[in-house]
Amino acid sequence: GAQNVKDLLTRLGSTSPGSKANYLIPAKTNQEVVDKADWVMLAVLPKQAEEVLKALTFTKSHKVLTLVATVPSKSILDLIAPCETLCRAVPLPAVAERSCVTIVSP
Repeated sequence: GAQNVKDLLTRLGSTSPGSKANYLIPAKTNQEVVDKADWVMLAVLPKQAEEVLKALTFTKSHKVLTLVATVPSKSILDLIAPCETLCRAVPLPAVAERSCVTIVSP
């Protein structure tokens, strides 16, 4: 969470002029991230998806990319309504080794 963001900003040299981190602005809440985003990536454990999504409000113009396995697209669409754009990506272990591509489906 917040400590990870602080660590990332420190590693990127957030206090240095011209730093890569100058364009990173930590949000205080997940809703703040959603409010400022066109695309939202959902990357949580399947058992966390419902709780996380119920706490957020989406608009019709949002687009969501989910990496969550085993949760049906219909269930996610119900939780992100009125958003209607959901894409599913399937990161496979071989992707980390750059021996195949990530499957993305509308």
